[in-house]
Amino acid sequence: MEINTSSDVDIFQSGVDCIADWASKWQLKLASAKCQFFRVGLRKCSPVKYSLNGSDLPGTTATIDLGVKMNSSLLFSDHIDYIVSKAKLRASQILRCFVSKDAGILTRAFVMYV
Repeated sequence: MEINTSSDVDIFQSGVDCIADWASKWQLKLASAKCQFFRVGLRKCSPVKYSLNGSDLPGTTATIDLGVKMNSSLLFSDHIDYIVSKAKLRASQILRCFVSKDAGILTRAFVMYV
């Protein structure tokens, strides 16, 4: 949903309230301490406040969705840096653990493990 005016903010807040009401009706507890809102866009916007069950939701500039890290500009550089550092760590673990320095064996281990 694109939010341009204060009425858009109110409409979005009413949607959050509808979700909270639905969860309450079905006896599902929403952990408002674990919830936050994520604004996507390149423009600077005025600060807004959303709430869930009376608790203010903090805003964030980066999030993880389905294991993929992204920022508010929808750039995945944080995710790429994370994956590269994880692969580098595992590659160094492979080099330390294997006694053999045969390139074929190390390549197979890298492909399977990383």
